[in-house]
This record gives sequence, structure tokens and C-alpha cells, in this order.
Amino acid sequence: MVQTEPSVSEINWNTALGEECTNKVHNVLTKVEQVCRNTLPIKNFKPESKFIPAERICIRKRTRTMQILKVSTTRVNTKKLLNTFHDVEIKIQDILTISCKQQQEKAIGGIKENPKFFYTYATKYNKTKSNVGPLINEQGRSLYEPK
Repeated sequence: MVQTEPSVSEINWNTALGEECTNKVHNVLTKVEQVCRNTLPIKNFKPESKFIPAERICIRKRTRTMQILKVSTTRVNTKKLLNTFHDVEIKIQDILTISCKQQQEKAIGGIKENPKFFYTYATKYNKTKSNVGPLINEQGRSLYEPK
């Protein structure tokens, strides 16, 4: 058998529901609502954060200006768009250098507390990416198509 809150089981449902069919649903809902208000804690809903990082805003602005720049026809408009594009690029570079410095400081500051974090940070930048050069066969000719 399902266990219910004592206040729910103490309700005399025959008198609470009454004789009329139209009021029965309303009476049940009001009784259940009263019991819930008395027994359940009130939950506070926090609104979602609408914070957008600064670099994402700048990147969106850069893509918008590039799209408009592709379509623009007048020289004056093109020059203004190029200036704004250049300004946005500088802002993005500044934001990225600041975030890199913050990551470095975080890694350095956490050496005593979490040395594993520092080593993962260091190995992430330790790996060098090399490009594969042109392939040459025994005769000294470069190969363009794989066999």
C-alpha cells in the first residue's frame, strides 16, 4: 500500500467531495494543493544566465562584418567595414592574449594544490605539430597520387 502524508490520510474525502459531480475535481485539487503547500518546501527557480563571453560577441561581429563586406558595393561603405573588421580583430587578439595569461596563471597557481592540472596544461602546449612534406620515390620524383 502506498504511504501518504498523514494530513492527506486524515481528510474525510466523502465530506470533502460533496454530492455534485462538477465540484468533485475542483475539491480534490484544492485539498491536494493545500496539503502540498503545507508539506513541500518552496523551490526557488533561478533564471538562466544570459551571459555571452566577450570573445564570442567579437567573433559574431567579425562574421557579420565579413558577410556585409562581401556584398557591399560602395568604396566608402567598404572602407568603414574594413576599419570595423580591423578593430574587431584587434579586440579578439587582446581577449585571447588575456585568456591565455589567465590560464597560465591558473596553472601556475594550482601547482601545489593540483600538480596534475599543471602537467596536463604543459603537455597540451608541449606537443609540436609537424607537416608532412612532399613524398619522393626512389628516382627523386615527387608522388602526387597514392597507390
